[in-house]
Amino acid sequence: MNSPAKPIPAILANRLGNWIDSGHAGPEWLLGQRRAALDELLRSGLPTRKTEDWKYTDTSAITDREWNYPPLDEVCMVTGQRHTPELLHADELNIVLVNGLFCPALSNTDSEETIEVLPLRSPLAEPLLEAALARPDAAIELPFSTLNRAGWRDGVALTIAPGKHPPARIHFLLQHDGDTQHALITPRLVIRAGAGSDATVAITHASCSRETCLSVPCIDVDIADGARLQLYQTQSLNKASYHAGAM
Repeated sequence: MNSPAKPIPAILANRLGNWIDSGHAGPEWLLGQRRAALDELLRSGLPTRKTEDWKYTDTSAITDREWNYPPLDEVCMVTGQRHTPELLHADELNIVLVNGLFCPALSNTDSEETIEVLPLRSPLAEPLLEAALARPDAAIELPFSTLNRAGWRDGVALTIAPGKHPPARIHFLLQHDGDTQHALITPRLVIRAGAGSDATVAITHASCSRETCLSVPCIDVDIADGARLQLYQTQSLNKASYHAGAM
């Protein structure tokens, strides 16, 4: 009997393994979680139409393609020249990630101490990240979240202070830049709404080129007692790209 899942391509497994071993993938406790996720991905594979929950979705275009990580350098400094201005609004608190990498130069988060924004690669974000990763992702509903857990490279931890109401909508712009062909984009967002806080968060996934990408974001949300969080998502990647997100 054939397995309903398809083994992940060897090239993709090598990409993920090389990232984990690169020296940039985090402290030892995190590397252990990444390796466990990669082992699970190698064991379980990716879904196909033989997988019950995916029988109406053709994933062959994803599983049969070679995906590449964009460079880890300050790509956002170049991308800013091609940025789509209508996606950002001056009256919002904008948090911009390009190809999954946080770009403070394109972000504006001056919020009168109502929020805290930390890149997940920062040691200051480690307690929030460790708490978020202590909970399982939605791997049963979306096996691609296991890929994110193994191979995410950057992201943002957003904390809304207890009892605070940010003065504007908080807008995450997760932008796909076209410099890397068949880009693998793996951002991770950790959103914490403190007790009694009240905020609106919008997340936009968008392309600024016609190049193909595979966007595999994972969003972790924790809402404390008495907090109110309105969360919206918009996906406007180009028609050649693929999006498999988990929350």
